[in-house]
Amino acid sequence: MKRFIFLSIFASLLIFTTSCLNGEGNYQTYAGVTGSIYTYQGVKYMIADSIFQMSKRFYSSDFQSMKDSDRVVAWFKIDYDHQPNSNYYTLTELQSITFPLQKVREIQNNEADTIYSDDPIVDVNNPLLSRQGNGIYLTINSLYKASNSNFQPVLIYNQAQQSIGDTLKLDYRLDKNGDTGSTTNYNYTSFDLTKILKTMSPSVIRIKYNISSISYTYVFSNPFK
Repeated sequence: MKRFIFLSIFASLLIFTTSCLNGEGNYQTYAGVTGSIYTYQGVKYMIADSIFQMSKRFYSSDFQSMKDSDRVVAWFKIDYDHQPNSNYYTLTELQSITFPLQKVREIQNNEADTIYSDDPIVDVNNPLLSRQGNGIYLTINSLYKASNSNFQPVLIYNQAQQSIGDTLKLDYRLDKNGDTGSTTNYNYTSFDLTKILKTMSPSVIRIKYNISSISYTYVFSNPFK
């Protein structure tokens, strides 16, 4: 069974807003904003992914220990009445984690069904396809069962699965290497699709994953087209 989900890529941003209520001021609290770290004039900032429509840089002292191009998911508050600089937003009440940026992995024939036959994924939360600078990143937040959170998902390109047409087919998989743990773990990972989208130039990107041997599919349009 396949579930085809045509996403609005704005759906995963949760915004809770309080404006000038009971003298509390004008602020917004944001949850689950993804982006990348970069350095400007010796200071590190977070730039939100394009799906969030946030054009300014985000500043926090927490970002200063991170590396350029680190991928970040953040929960924070912006107090619009008390911003020390108009060129960027200073964040308060920040909680953030960094997560990997991976390349698409190419395999041959039907190895995905063999290597990743015991897929422990139990849920996938709305994948986000977004721009970051000149790149296109697919960010996926998933849950899986294993003894720990050290297992890394992969995004697979298999030439044997590509059919004639204008669709790029990719598989999101995770191999727990024989681990028999049953603890539910979460994972954020971004995959850099820039090169494969420019090379193949598909109109549609199909992301497939399995839960309990049932296939589910997310479908995106190519942002380069």
